[in-house]
Amino acid sequence: MGTKKPQVLCTKWLDNELIEQADQLNLDLECISLIEIKKDKSVALSDKIKALADQKIKVIFTSSNAVDAVDAILFSTPSWEVYCISGKTRETILEKFNNITIKGFGSSAKELAKMIVKNNTACKIYFFCGDKRVNFLPDLLEDNLFDLEEIHVYTTVAIEKKVEKEYDGILFFSPSAVNSFFSVNKIKDSVVLFAIGDTTAESIEIHSDNEIVVSRKPDAGLLLQAVADTLND
Repeated sequence: MGTKKPQVLCTKWLDNELIEQADQLNLDLECISLIEIKKDKSVALSDKIKALADQKIKVIFTSSNAVDAVDAILFSTPSWEVYCISGKTRETILEKFNNITIKGFGSSAKELAKMIVKNNTACKIYFFCGDKRVNFLPDLLEDNLFDLEEIHVYTTVAIEKKVEKEYDGILFFSPSAVNSFFSVNKIKDSVVLFAIGDTTAESIEIHSDNEIVVSRKPDAGLLLQAVADTLND
């Protein structure tokens, strides 16, 4: 008789390759999306981004959702100097924008912000983001006299879903999903919480004193491996 697989909830949809990876790691994984991403399809935003496409500007991406939203508007690769989060965000940029220059990247918004400040004198920089972005990056850049212009390209809508099943571990990929989950759910002290990065972990700490495991890099595959290492031990 085989050992019972750890019961794991992932608070966003994962692609089939990652679901298969979870199965190979002896995890019984269930995906329930707790946020909905809505791209801004306004003419005003489209005109603004198209006007910026031909300019040699510095831009920041901290989510793959922002990359997807901008890519949906543009017809060609812009001449931008890009700073971004590593992992899925960086991979999406390389996939969507051929030959674009990624000037620098960090494993978290905090690390990225510090790197930008260290390697640049104060200048104009554009931040493509959602309406629920965290404060650290814009606050640090503005404190260091950068002329930061935020361009909101999507909105994040919470899906407040009551989860009846009990899990051994729960995966979170954004502060928005954390807030959505804990707005209607309570968990046992034994449940281990897994975060894709430090910003998400900090959001979890606001709601729970449970054990938190943070992925060593912002990568879904590495997070699943951390789940397996923790719960199969």
